[in-house]
Amino acid sequence: MDSQKRLIMALDGLEELAKMQKYKETKFQRTVWDAISTIPSGETRSYKQIAEQIGNPNAVRAVGAACNKNPLPVVVPCHRVVGSDGNLVGYAHGVELKEKLLNIERRSNREVDIKLFEQLKTLSEDKYRQFLMKLIPNTENILGVRTPKLRQLAKEIAKGDWREFLSFEHNTFHEELILETFVLGYAKMDFLERLVYAQEFVPKIRNWAVCDSFCSSIKAADEDLPLLWAFIEKYLCSNEEYEVRFGIVTIICNFIREDYIDRAFSVFDNTKHDGYYVTMAVGWAIAEFFTRFPERTLNYLKNNSLEKKSFNKAIQKITESLKVDDETKGVLRKLKLSINIDK
Repeated sequence: MDSQKRLIMALDGLEELAKMQKYKETKFQRTVWDAISTIPSGETRSYKQIAEQIGNPNAVRAVGAACNKNPLPVVVPCHRVVGSDGNLVGYAHGVELKEKLLNIERRSNREVDIKLFEQLKTLSEDKYRQFLMKLIPNTENILGVRTPKLRQLAKEIAKGDWREFLSFEHNTFHEELILETFVLGYAKMDFLERLVYAQEFVPKIRNWAVCDSFCSSIKAADEDLPLLWAFIEKYLCSNEEYEVRFGIVTIICNFIREDYIDRAFSVFDNTKHDGYYVTMAVGWAIAEFFTRFPERTLNYLKNNSLEKKSFNKAIQKITESLKVDDETKGVLRKLKLSINIDK
């Protein structure tokens, strides 16, 4: 699915946000937001250029007003729209934050962090490296540094100049990526800044461990949940296995809530990627919902559009749980047999 369709899905799925803000978009605003969504990461366009792009060159001020009303910052990247002279004018969340978001996206040709590599090397253990290589298939670039050591190092970095740390390229070894996920979780920053860092990090995910570690670092306050949901929409629709897993595991980390349960079940029904780590994530997510909302989740399992592998994995995960009683496990096993016959 192309980025434009994903954006439309995100915008169309924001009924809750619209109600919260008591706000309804106009056709002109939607046109402006669609145009802004075509600006590549790391680039900018002027308000005048956007006005010309939508075929209304005299609507420069109106374009600025539409940017100011944007309900989906970062998802609709209005921070990439600047003045005709390049000045960072007019951002609803402050020009200082706008500059930070652009600086994150403009990072290119970053230096390899040699000093960090030497530090990680001293913390590595060969036996633990062999263990991790079995636990995380198809990942050769493992040093063998234990998680508590990485967390301690991340906390020290987060207390200092963590932005300088993130200015380096950390994509050579597995532990560099895990460390970066921890730093992003511990560092204090505006939620929009965190989303832009997430946007830059997701393409670097190449195994389940990095994916899940990163998802656990993204914790949204209640008021930020609608924006986070819109942010993960494009990943849930991706053709890339770990992008879809990122979206599903983010649901596990933030949206196991009654007010999102129907939306989550709809996502699971529409997840057709057959990758192993996507199937595992969907099963895990449903099991987590069952733990919190057993009756509603059981009703969903009786009437769903899940892929067969995802359905079976969900039943397996639930019946393996120590939190589920034997009688309920028996009901679920019978359900699995009956559903599989139908499927």
